[in-house]
Amino acid sequence: MTGRLRQTAVVGTEIAELWRYPVKALVGERVATLDLDERGVVGDRRWAIHDEDGRIASGKSTRRFRRRDEALTLAGRTGDSGVEVLDPLRSPGGPVRRAGDPSTDVWLSERLGVAVRLREEGEVPHLDAGPVHLVGTATLAWAAEHWGGSPDARRLRPNLVVATDEPFVEDTWDRLDVGTAVLGVEGPTERCRMLDLVEGRPALHPWLRGAARERDACLGVYASVLDRGRLAQGDAVTVRA
Repeated sequence: MTGRLRQTAVVGTEIAELWRYPVKALVGERVATLDLDERGVVGDRRWAIHDEDGRIASGKSTRRFRRRDEALTLAGRTGDSGVEVLDPLRSPGGPVRRAGDPSTDVWLSERLGVAVRLREEGEVPHLDAGPVHLVGTATLAWAAEHWGGSPDARRLRPNLVVATDEPFVEDTWDRLDVGTAVLGVEGPTERCRMLDLVEGRPALHPWLRGAARERDACLGVYASVLDRGRLAQGDAVTVRA
């Protein structure tokens, strides 16, 4: 290796939370470990609800997405037989539908009131601006203090929540060693109206207006996977200087 030696410093006490979202836009699942590959988090947003014209159910409408607020109250999880869809709001503890089963598409279409299909990712990626999304606990605490409510990570839909002491310190990170993986921070995560939703329902204390006013509507950062590996809750996070 040529050039100066890299220095390292632990910037986060540990990984505080890990999240995966088997179906894009649906409520995700908190997990103890995550595997990372070149695409990002293994099993993350591999499935999505598609309209007949190919647009994906989301909390916003764009060229790629169509706003489907009813879909945001549903949940996706990884079960023994694959990805499953649940309706925790209307049927807590109720039936579980399996991704890839035609009856699930029928049920989703009836539930949303429009013809849709649950499709696995193809040529068009389901991910947004970056494959891995992370945020620090100090950033969440700062937002709750300034804009109200609790420092609930669910409204940001991150994959990694890192224990930090300084708000927005993740904005300064470049290359991270996490578990057995290496991440490269790509830039800030721009927020949309989903910031003001928790599991598909309006949050009591909205944050988007404050984020737009004070943070250019950005909270947390996106990262790419430089080296694949496994993350576990409690793993140290080290930034390479």
